[in-house]
Amino acid sequence: MRGFIFISNFLFIFISLFCFQVTFAEGFGEDGLIEEQTQSPVAQPEAEDFSGTPYTEYGEFNEDEEEAENALFYQHGRFFGVSAGFGFEGVSGNRGLLYQGGFPLIDVRLHAWFNFNLAFQIQLNTASHSYLSTTSSTIDVSIFYLGADLKYYVDVRNLSAALTFANPYFLVGVGSFSKTETEQNNSNTDAVDEDSSFGFSFGGGFEFPIVHRKSYVNIEAKGKVVSFKDSSSTSFSERGIADLSGIFWTATISVLFTW
Repeated sequence: MRGFIFISNFLFIFISLFCFQVTFAEGFGEDGLIEEQTQSPVAQPEAEDFSGTPYTEYGEFNEDEEEAENALFYQHGRFFGVSAGFGFEGVSGNRGLLYQGGFPLIDVRLHAWFNFNLAFQIQLNTASHSYLSTTSSTIDVSIFYLGADLKYYVDVRNLSAALTFANPYFLVGVGSFSKTETEQNNSNTDAVDEDSSFGFSFGGGFEFPIVHRKSYVNIEAKGKVVSFKDSSSTSFSERGIADLSGIFWTATISVLFTW
């Protein structure tokens, strides 16, 4: 009898604990899970943001625009050209006080365009000057220049019609200068001095179309900075010329043929 009562009490306690455990687990599963979800720092997936950033504004997203510009250049642009013309070469500073002449300057160039705004040219020109030496004899001076320039054409789409027609540009470049001085006398002609040096150039110009994409009239002004061996010479100080420093400058007009 006592064994039956003990077993009955044991079963009652076991069943009560089991029911309490199930109830607690269900309550924790509902309330605890809700609380855990509200406190969980894990963010839900969001839609991707394609708003404008420095990474989306440039790069492969602009390939269509670049292709359109290239197609426009291939259809309406210029690729190569050759020009020939003449002009005047002068000298500033103290050397300009000594030198005379400079006309005519003979000028020949080869041109290549990368796009509507950027171009490259190889230039060859020569001019003659003269001066009186310290012994009052005449010295003929020949200046030969071979250089390369990078040209930038101004975007004139939003400017006046006159500037649009003129095709203005700026340029910078480097080149080789050769100077040959020859003394004239009654007996013969003897070379006095030959000198070569590197320098740089800067300037600008206009290109007026004759036939669009085929021929143009080019007007250009350029300064050339170069130092020869005699640039610091004081041989003409008695004439009030302390040295032979100065900048060479040219003004040219030429006909340009392009294709």
